[in-house]
Amino acid sequence: MKAVVIILTFNFCFLTILAGKLPKVLTEDDINNKQVFFDREAPSARACGGSYNTATGSFSSPNYPNPYGFNENCQYTIQVGFNDRVVLQFAYFNTESNFDYVTVYDGPTTASPVLLRLSGGPYSAYPDVVSSGSSCLVVHISDYSTSYNGWQANYYSTPITTTTTAAPVQNCPPYFQGDTTIPCWNLNGKCYCFSNRYQDFTWAQADGICRGGNMTLISLETKEEDEIIYNHFRATPDLNINYPYWTSGSYNNGWKWAATGQSFTYTNWQTGQPDGNPPAGYCAYVNFGVSNFNSGYWLDYTCTSMFRLICESF
Repeated sequence: MKAVVIILTFNFCFLTILAGKLPKVLTEDDINNKQVFFDREAPSARACGGSYNTATGSFSSPNYPNPYGFNENCQYTIQVGFNDRVVLQFAYFNTESNFDYVTVYDGPTTASPVLLRLSGGPYSAYPDVVSSGSSCLVVHISDYSTSYNGWQANYYSTPITTTTTAAPVQNCPPYFQGDTTIPCWNLNGKCYCFSNRYQDFTWAQADGICRGGNMTLISLETKEEDEIIYNHFRATPDLNINYPYWTSGSYNNGWKWAATGQSFTYTNWQTGQPDGNPPAGYCAYVNFGVSNFNSGYWLDYTCTSMFRLICESF
């Protein structure tokens, strides 16, 4: 009987420190069959992780599409050509929210910058994650209980573009001059400023910031302008394509550019977009992670969501 008391005390202390979860209440049968507890404590015996050095590939969580194991720490390293970068997309993702997660690092180790940390779901066709160099690391972590059917990812390599269409910013309004969090470029005779640091804004906040600088949120009224912005963003290393950016597009008895009040006459919606239902209270944003301009990269979401911004001069 004394041995039983010791095991109970150890089990309770161990479980209560794990990820803030409530401990399982063990019965006397559990205690007599200690393997029930130790199976949950032990790492998964299934092989996981791996190294990938081809131009394209696919990989998934252990046992996918069946549930992954407990206490897994799986590392997947992707290395493509020296002059290429990695484009990664989760075709499907479903883990225990806030406890089991996947982290994508912009480089070969966990000391590299974090590109994405994802948990929960289910998600399908998550936006592309793009590395700045030729490698990235994907780390899958699960805790001691509750597992879902996990995730499946595809990747391919794309050349690193070293040229840029950026021009001097002397024609930009003075408001953003010297602000490294919102760098500006003069593109085709017009000034555009892109927020580029770790702060997001609601659509109304973004609109106010642009107007405060005597600018407006961007209105992509022609295909020519749309391609200029898309190509500049994807060709400029100083900008991170892994974040959504607000435009001035919003739904008000039809999709309109709030900056000008004009209805949309040109669009480049991603397949299935816009999908706001009802559309009132939805705004248009752009996802530069989409690797093919002609497949569409505009989407809509609730205007109270937190995204980055692009301001343009009048």
